[in-house]
Amino acid sequence: HSVDVSILADAKKSLRALIDAGEAREESPLYKAALADREEWDAWTASFADDHLKDEGRVRQEPIWDVINKEAADNAVFAIDVGNVNMDHARLLNMNGKQR
Repeated sequence: HSVDVSILADAKKSLRALIDAGEAREESPLYKAALADREEWDAWTASFADDHLKDEGRVRQEPIWDVINKEAADNAVFAIDVGNVNMDHARLLNMNGKQR
């Protein structure tokens, strides 16, 4: 596909250079709203953590990801398959800076 600017480089070094080239900005109302939305999202998904105890026979994905978040090693490497698990991974896996 065509691109306006292509970059072939080390991702970490390139991102650091782009960040360093930028200028500091004050938090915008949009940014603050996004942070508040994330807090609401985290609270909403946490509300399903014990759902597996309430409804026999059905399992929501949130309790499963809750266990993965609690039990995964600090340096865990996750291999994600295709399908809905991709969206769940992005939405529900709370990775730290050492996990991949």
